[in-house]
Amino acid sequence: MDKAFEVVSYWHRVRAASLIVSAEIYEDEGNKPDGRQNPRKHRRRIDHSETIWGKTLQEDIEKLNDTSSSEAELFRLRFRVPFSLFLELVKWTKSWREKSPQNPDGVGTHDSVGNPRIPTELMVLGVLRILGRGYCLDGIYELSGIHPSTMGPFFHKWTRKYRQELFPIHVKMPETEEEISAVVGAFAALGFPGCLGSIDVVHIRWDRCPSDQTNLFTGKEGYPSIAYEVVCDHSGRALACTIGFYGAVNDKTIVRFDGAVKKLRLTLTLTLTLTLTLTLTLTLTLTQAWTL
Repeated sequence: MDKAFEVVSYWHRVRAASLIVSAEIYEDEGNKPDGRQNPRKHRRRIDHSETIWGKTLQEDIEKLNDTSSSEAELFRLRFRVPFSLFLELVKWTKSWREKSPQNPDGVGTHDSVGNPRIPTELMVLGVLRILGRGYCLDGIYELSGIHPSTMGPFFHKWTRKYRQELFPIHVKMPETEEEISAVVGAFAALGFPGCLGSIDVVHIRWDRCPSDQTNLFTGKEGYPSIAYEVVCDHSGRALACTIGFYGAVNDKTIVRFDGAVKKLRLTLTLTLTLTLTLTLTLTLTLTQAWTL
């Protein structure tokens, strides 16, 4: 019995010694004894007002508001929108991003430890640069100080909300008599009376198309792409746009699923039916009156 107790005690001492050695190894590697990593090092706080974009918005604000200045033209070239429209987009973004009495769930001006949040203006500039030039997130980080882990999710959130809220307001077929006259009049002046828009399929190249779907997205262009059918007026303003289709799908097939074309055909059908019905009714009425 005593020997058994001695053996157990021996193994307990061996176990204790191994734990001590393990603890020393973990400490040498910068880890805690239980295997957990030390708290990660926080990224260096960046003063976004001192970044390239931050300084531009502060120092060139008057020149950017002047549409005839070279700074305003350069801004439009780089971000694809005039500065006045950029301010409207910032105002709309702040309405759902920043905290206010109308939006109590938005983010505050400072985080939980008192550091200032990233200005909404810089976030919108990042979105516009990606949309306009296909810029990488690291390039935006270099110009604005916005880390890719922050810019990436915000880009997807912003574009999703834009599609839900602003797209139906600004991208739509003319409906009122005044809107129709404005579009038809421009084409009529060029010798196309009755034309309501120009329609074509646009292919957007997809460099990171999955290899097992390349045959579906590769069409006459010779590279993987996503196809969108767009209707625009003579000034180039988009009036309608379909969802994305496989790049290998023919234009004649895509137009059959275009909601704007379907709506136009249905409207014409109803108009012709109503016209024929009224004409036939009026003819029968006159015939009966003449007979009497």
